[in-house]
Amino acid sequence: MKKGIYLAFDVGGTSIQAGAIDASGRLLEHTLSHYESMANGEADEIFGHFVRTAADVLQKADPDGTEQIAGIGYAFPGPFDYERGISYIRGLNKFEALYGMRVGDRLLCGMRTNSGIADRLQAKPLVRFANDAALFAMGEAHYGQAAMYRRAVCLTLGTGIGSGFVETGRLIRQRDDVPENGWVYHLPYRSSVVDDYVSRRGILELAREMGIKLQGQDVKGLAEAARRGDEDSIRLFDTFGSRMAEAWRRR
Repeated sequence: MKKGIYLAFDVGGTSIQAGAIDASGRLLEHTLSHYESMANGEADEIFGHFVRTAADVLQKADPDGTEQIAGIGYAFPGPFDYERGISYIRGLNKFEALYGMRVGDRLLCGMRTNSGIADRLQAKPLVRFANDAALFAMGEAHYGQAAMYRRAVCLTLGTGIGSGFVETGRLIRQRDDVPENGWVYHLPYRSSVVDDYVSRRGILELAREMGIKLQGQDVKGLAEAARRGDEDSIRLFDTFGSRMAEAWRRR
């Protein structure tokens, strides 16, 4: 790795997890941060927010201003052209405003006009994108629960469902027994696709179907109620788990 600071962002439809890494690959734990995603904003709002989060992480990593940014990495939901940094997310209730845009180019442009970052960028910083669920799957395959298995399917649940197929520590993106890119969100399920049922909006819609009064609660509130022993909330997550299993059995 080149000398300098590397900024890393795990971008979801609800929140962004961020942190900095030094040139040795060591995570600077004091930089770990949590931000809202602003995924339903206009394009300029989203890019401005991304730039501000980068400036904040950089300030935490190097408040004295002695280091430059050597690279920036984004774990980003799909569909997305990860090689060219172009978003093709549409119809998933997140980042709709970025459709067809060269996200990497827009981000670098914004950073070069931000007073907190502009002078801290190397001449040609690395900007890389990868699928958030795929990176999660690789992490689990090497360091987590999936490491003890030859084959594993790793799922991430949030605004939507992400997925990654791994075998002997390698990500499988294309094979007869694996959906294209290892993505399951768009596969047919019931009257629509998996993402409409196995996701945040899927849980909330299921709660409404079951007659649970949300009263402004989101999934976090429902989960907390289930942990407290609320029978309706427990039944909700039991039913949601059954739906996940049903969707998987149909693959």
